[in-house]
Amino acid sequence: MPIRSFALVVVLALASALGAARADDGVHAVGRVRPVAPGPTASVAATTGYGFTEELFGAGDAHHRALGALAVAVQPTRWLEVVGLVVGRYDRHTGGPGDDGWVGDPRVTATIAHHGASRSLGLRLGLWMPGADAPSIEPSAATVEASAVASTHGAIGLTASAGLRLDRSTETVDAAMLSPADRVGLGYSDADAILVGLGARHRRGPWTVLGEASAELLFGDDAPAMSQSPWRLGAGARRDLNRSLTVEALVEVGGSSRPSFAELPADRLIAIEPRLAIGLGLSWRPAPAAPRPVVVAPPPIDTPPPVDEPPPPTTGPIAGRVTDPTGSPVPDATVTVGERRATTGEDGTFTIPEVALGDATVTIERGGFEPATQAVAVTAGAGARVDVVLTRVKLPSQIKGLVRDFGGKGLAATIAIAPIGATITAGADGSFVVDVPPGTYRVTVSLAGYRTQDKTVVVEDSGVAFLNIDLQKVRR
Repeated sequence: MPIRSFALVVVLALASALGAARADDGVHAVGRVRPVAPGPTASVAATTGYGFTEELFGAGDAHHRALGALAVAVQPTRWLEVVGLVVGRYDRHTGGPGDDGWVGDPRVTATIAHHGASRSLGLRLGLWMPGADAPSIEPSAATVEASAVASTHGAIGLTASAGLRLDRSTETVDAAMLSPADRVGLGYSDADAILVGLGARHRRGPWTVLGEASAELLFGDDAPAMSQSPWRLGAGARRDLNRSLTVEALVEVGGSSRPSFAELPADRLIAIEPRLAIGLGLSWRPAPAAPRPVVVAPPPIDTPPPVDEPPPPTTGPIAGRVTDPTGSPVPDATVTVGERRATTGEDGTFTIPEVALGDATVTIERGGFEPATQAVAVTAGAGARVDVVLTRVKLPSQIKGLVRDFGGKGLAATIAIAPIGATITAGADGSFVVDVPPGTYRVTVSLAGYRTQDKTVVVEDSGVAFLNIDLQKVRR
């Protein structure tokens, strides 16, 4: 599938765009792997493109293609879609045997599908009517294809397709009479093809990005090596300009190897696709109908009978929440208002109903926390709201220790702590404890008949520094 092949590519792309109509979308101008999905009753797309094919004849040649296509899709029922497509292209060959020219042909596709909430399955039938010149149709060259297609819907959509093409395109020409440039430009093939494709698209706001891989695996007696079968990778994007128009672009890179034209029989045609293809297009679909405003008649005005107003309330609730400094709830705290009490739940909340109106004092207590008191004003009906943060009880910082001789016997030694100047005497078992502010201290331990020892300790906030001191007797 030479440059024609690319035309066919864009043909399929455009037709695929047509087939890609969704309930909130329409026919698209680019994309070869065609989703199957419900869409609007009518949609239109137009495409222009360029394809480049590298040297093929060993003569420094290059091949360029300009393409234009117009497609119209109609969907008379939810399960049937029909697409009509006309493609025209101009091929120019430089640096080698040249035979520039125009080619054009029509194509029709019909898709029968079943649509579910998240996926669709369909059978797509296609008829391609190639001609010898642009525009023309050669009935004997009618080429048909059929594919099974499965698609998923949503912000991210996947499509897979597999099918068969019975290619009769070479019936329009006498291959032995074609110039080398025409053999490249026509895009006709003597071999039938197995059609496979896989595509993905992601929609976000007005943007849709898409990527796809597709191939036409040629087979039969006249088929070339499998590596020469057309296959390509494509990536592109679409952007909605408004509720009807979408601008689109796609870049494709072909990966097929090239045949040797010097060794190819004169009557053999092989489809050669461009190495690089770029497509730009615009698609249109009817804007979704705006919903009709719903007019609701106002209800009749009924004058209710007079109702005696209830007496004003004389009480109101006090509700609130108790948390610690980190914001975590404090459960099982006791909340007291006069003679009334309540206990906070697991989420730290409490409610004391029917508190007399006016000023009240709320007291909150919980083990391990400093008690808190808050004055509130209870109003009729609304009551009062109390949110309290309890402060944890701060534990004292301490220096603890044990003084013993080398035999393990406790000693009632004197302990001096600098710089605070505190002096204490250890108990008969040698143990001692003293509360100190956080900081660094020099601890001196002395006892008559024993060598004095000095220790330096660091005491952290609410921390305990522990000393084990063994005193050595003085030798006489």
